[in-house]
Amino acid sequence: MSLQNSLHKDERSTPNNIWPFRSSCGIITILLVLLAAAPLCHSYDDHTSDVSYTREGSINLGGLIPLHLYDSSSQSCGDLLDLGSLKKVEAMVYAIDQINSDSAILPNVTIGFEIRDTCSNTAVALGESLNFLPSHIPEACRTGEPCPVKKPVVGVVGAQRSSSSKQAAILFGLHHLPQVSFLSTSDELSNAETFPYFTRVVGPDRFQVKAMIDIILHYKWKYISFLNSDDTYGRSAQQQFTALAAENDICVGITHTISLASDADDYDDLMDELLGMQKSKHATVVILFVHLEMVKNIFSAASRMKAERKLIWIGSDGWGNYGEMAIEGNEEVAVGSFTVIPSSETLPDFNSYFRSLTPAASDNPWLPVFLNHYGACSTPDDCENSTLRAIDSDLTSHETLVMDAVYAFAYALHSMCRAQCGEPVEDCATCLNLSADSGELVDYLLSTSFDSLVNGRVSFMENGDVSGRYTIKNLQKFDDGYKFVQVGEWNDDVTSETVIGQLVPWYIEVDDATGAPISVCSLPCEPGERRHVIPDNPCCWECIKCQPFEIVINNNMECSSCWDLKHVPFVSRGYMYPNYNFTECIDTRPDLLNYEIAFLSIFTFVFLCGCVFLITGLYHDYHRGNALIKESSGNLQMKCLCRKCMTQVWIQSQNETTTCVSNKNRHLPLKSGP
Repeated sequence: MSLQNSLHKDERSTPNNIWPFRSSCGIITILLVLLAAAPLCHSYDDHTSDVSYTREGSINLGGLIPLHLYDSSSQSCGDLLDLGSLKKVEAMVYAIDQINSDSAILPNVTIGFEIRDTCSNTAVALGESLNFLPSHIPEACRTGEPCPVKKPVVGVVGAQRSSSSKQAAILFGLHHLPQVSFLSTSDELSNAETFPYFTRVVGPDRFQVKAMIDIILHYKWKYISFLNSDDTYGRSAQQQFTALAAENDICVGITHTISLASDADDYDDLMDELLGMQKSKHATVVILFVHLEMVKNIFSAASRMKAERKLIWIGSDGWGNYGEMAIEGNEEVAVGSFTVIPSSETLPDFNSYFRSLTPAASDNPWLPVFLNHYGACSTPDDCENSTLRAIDSDLTSHETLVMDAVYAFAYALHSMCRAQCGEPVEDCATCLNLSADSGELVDYLLSTSFDSLVNGRVSFMENGDVSGRYTIKNLQKFDDGYKFVQVGEWNDDVTSETVIGQLVPWYIEVDDATGAPISVCSLPCEPGERRHVIPDNPCCWECIKCQPFEIVINNNMECSSCWDLKHVPFVSRGYMYPNYNFTECIDTRPDLLNYEIAFLSIFTFVFLCGCVFLITGLYHDYHRGNALIKESSGNLQMKCLCRKCMTQVWIQSQNETTTCVSNKNRHLPLKSGP
């Protein structure tokens, strides 16, 4: 495979490289980090700390995948995650088995693996990462037991969380060990100078933030709140979102960084602030760029505060990846939520493989634990022949992204083999220079491009990133419960008009004008009122009424008099008044009858006279027996009749009869100017 776009080996290994941790000061810093984290890394339970899923091969890959949550109170691995975490483990094994059976990729090479549980914790992930270093001394060697000899891993798949990947990337960078993450999305990891051996098969958060902005623009929301985790994942996303929101005239009312150490009172105070914003400023949209355990606490606090169907939540992949597990027990609070998660398809063959697994036929140490925990068997000892068929679903857990990471290593190794060993490729494991400090494999990774099993084309940018592709889901209520339903997709070609592909049900009050709930700081001003914007907050304003003779201009920011002598002729002064919408001035002077068309004027005059004569004649004939009429001469009566007719016509032609009409028009809606 061509390496024209790859970085030269010497550029990554030379002492002149600008990577900061090549300096002695950087190494001392990392050692201090490792020493500080060491007690915590090994504080979790003994029954999990040495557990790994291992199979030796001629070339080995490491794996960092979370299977448990972390219990901060006991500083140990806590509850099991959902079956999706087990799927990711087996997806790595499945992809390696597929590659080993494919003679077109790395012929005569058997890829092995060593998969370890990060327990959703940065310190645990860092401790487990030490097992992949060539200088690591296994525990058995320290106790005097027979020391196992294993080949070092040539690369690591994982970790999942950005904070875990960041610490692992620093450690692996010191040893030139390539890393391909399947779900770490922090933009901080895009810095190739700081993390030169880190790559990923999922888009960075800057793309996810763009997707969220497009959702907000789609529904014309202007005022939102942003909650993020206190780690590289959340802080980086907050910076990206704040900058992009300002570019799109979106205001952020509340920004709050949540720590893992926050207690129930902290979450209650936060919810009280959010509900206060919702009541006073109509701000209903809240971005949650947090992890699973944090969002559970947020929704629990919302339930305690009786916040059912009052807010619209937009969730990141940090908790959106877990689907219904994230909102379990708090469905009424979370209903209507949107989540933005990386796009990944399911692989039917893998699903069949996964559901047929049994502890009797698998060396996976976590398989019986999951089977027992999710009810497939009564105790772990009784699970030998139990399967996952009854408890699994077809929903994706991003397991195919794990497969993409494995295949990236396989194709990079194959390209490296062709370059170093020549054609035909027969035994890469023998001829490849894969010493732990070679650092050469990452160059081939960056130049790798291949078709995923189900996720389309995978190719890396110069900094190890890939483009972002996301699925947008909405939590909806059905007769049989609550489910996340796909309502849109996002990629570089999507706009705010097309990001949501279907109508979604709303569970809070909807604005008639937009057909969606509103999320604003201030409601629009009434006609004839101008906006007085609050300093440093362009989305919040007070409405001030203009004078009756003033219109509203400059994007409803100023009042302008219709009697301004600079713009109104003298003859019109006093006759100019606003239209119904107070957007333009109109001349209310009466319009006199137009006699330029002589024929029409004469015809009108004759017609009116005829009508008057006819009506008067009929009246005279009807009352001809009246004494007054009898005593009056016909000549006098005719003179009076003609005089009355002429006077009435003249009055109608000269009287300002249109004044009433004009004054009335002031209160009728007229077409406004631009």
